Amino acid sequence: MAQKKKGLTWFINRPRVIFGFSPYSQMNFIGTLCVYAAICKHEGVPLRFPGTKAAWECYSAASDANLIAEQHVWGAVDARARNEAFNVSNGDVFRWKHLWKVLAEKFGIEEHGFVEGSSLRLSELMKDKGGVWDEIVKKNKLQATKLEDVGDWWFADIILGMEAVLDNMNKAKEHGFLGFRDSKKSFINWIERTKAYKIQETQPQDPPLALPPSPQQQGPHREGTSGQHRGPHGEGIPKNPHQRRIQSKIHHPEGEDLLHTTEILDLAQGQGDRLEQLEHEAEQQKEDERELRREMRRRRELEEKLRKLEADLRNKTNEPDREESSLGEEDPFT
Repeated sequence: MAQKKKGLTWFINRPRVIFGFSPYSQMNFIGTLCVYAAICKHEGVPLRFPGTKAAWECYSAASDANLIAEQHVWGAVDARARNEAFNVSNGDVFRWKHLWKVLAEKFGIEEHGFVEGSSLRLSELMKDKGGVWDEIVKKNKLQATKLEDVGDWWFADIILGMEAVLDNMNKAKEHGFLGFRDSKKSFINWIERTKAYKIQETQPQDPPLALPPSPQQQGPHREGTSGQHRGPHGEGIPKNPHQRRIQSKIHHPEGEDLLHTTEILDLAQGQGDRLEQLEHEAEQQKEDERELRREMRRRRELEEKLRKLEADLRNKTNEPDREESSLGEEDPFT
């Protein structure tokens, strides 16, 4: 059995269904709903809720992707999070009957909702829609994606096919993590991001969404002295292609990377340095505590020696009195 590394700690967070933007990952829920809405809009059909009435009516909870990332950073650097597991959800609840209207409005679809007695499943509805998606991509000059790349129908069927399980953030709050999100605003934000990066077509009513500056906009890269390329802020970019796979395959219209490796590595390095500092401080505190215990032990030993010396001194002081008393007595038999 492998031995536990000295000072090694762990941290777990448990999200609900994630509201985020990740077009090539599994369980991309927001992107899947957006693709379904785009196809309904293109074909001129109502945006029917593809789930059960229980899911439509019940209260649900979600976890914003950025909120999850914030808790990951907190869990890595805050000593109160060590060796603990926490829920991470937005801190509010919603009903799909309300958010479904938001989805329809973002795609300009007037007719939408749940049909009583229906049992729609996206995995069935979308199995022959690859050609339709190709038309949408070509017509709106979107990123070149295939339907199977951007639609995780099986996952949406699971989420919308059952009553949601709720949780709370009490433990995380008690340990110092106070982050939260408005689920409706989070839902809208991630829909707009799929459009801003040309994964989905935009609508006339869509507000502009600012994109992060690209390396080309920030300035030329510099070569470092430690065998790494240097980013615009001096951060190291590994030459190893395996390490650089963290970059996204998606590009927005001007060709800039969706996720900048330099920013991610800079954040990871900063948090790693902070964690090392905290571990050093914790080890120093333990050493101080050990030294304090040693000092208290020495003090107790000195106090014990002092008590013995005082007892010996009292004994010696009382010995002449006892001798004089014995000499002054008369022997009644003489």
